[in-house]
Amino acid sequence: MDQNQKVIDIRYSTILLVVLIALTVSFGLVDKNEDETTDENDFAVVELFTSQGCSSCPAADRLLSEFIAKKDDKVFGLSFHVSYWNYLGWKDPYSKEEFTERQWQYARTFNNSNIYTPQMVVNGTKEFVGSNRAAAEKAMEQAFASSNKHNISLNIVQENNKLDISYTLDGSLSEQLVNFAVVEKDREDLVSRGENRNRTLHHDNVVRLFKTLPADKAGIVTMSLPGDLNLDKSAVIAYVQHKRTMAITGATRSRLANK
Repeated sequence: MDQNQKVIDIRYSTILLVVLIALTVSFGLVDKNEDETTDENDFAVVELFTSQGCSSCPAADRLLSEFIAKKDDKVFGLSFHVSYWNYLGWKDPYSKEEFTERQWQYARTFNNSNIYTPQMVVNGTKEFVGSNRAAAEKAMEQAFASSNKHNISLNIVQENNKLDISYTLDGSLSEQLVNFAVVEKDREDLVSRGENRNRTLHHDNVVRLFKTLPADKAGIVTMSLPGDLNLDKSAVIAYVQHKRTMAITGATRSRLANK
């Protein structure tokens, strides 16, 4: 073999080695992307029952904000502001009696004789003090490991201060409900009275509107938006829930925006 032939063989071997390495890396990336696609069905609906009139609630509000920021693709956070702290002199501007009644629904399901703040409920089946990081992380990991039994698709038409939300569902819908929540990030309020007097409180995914319907294969719901809602920081979260066990078995989100 002459010298030129040796040089050609060496170059050919080098090129072949580079190609093999590139193919190996490519296949590795494809496998990784497939895993990430599979993980998109993992979810945790985290409902926080809170109040601006409760001095122990800001820690739970911050924890929910942290989970939303870090795991926004998997965590569907909802901040429900209850009404029973309003008697202390500060009326929470986001509080509603229907949110208090929703918390009582959970209390009856969990066989609790009372309700309290802050309380977190994950996927409708685990409840604990809302500022308990360890309990929250454990409950979310268990939720991520569970299978998604219902897929939800949304189509939203925004017109002025009104939303027309069309949805489709798959899976068994016996005794299932579908919840629709309009949530808003980055709400801040200076509290002038009550247990949090003179504190500026920050909230994420505050539930501004909430509606529950019997689940159907397809349907439409109309919601009128509050005049002070910042659409660029808002979204619609829809989730399927069993009307007796309160277990949540599917969730999705569609972000809103100013036109």
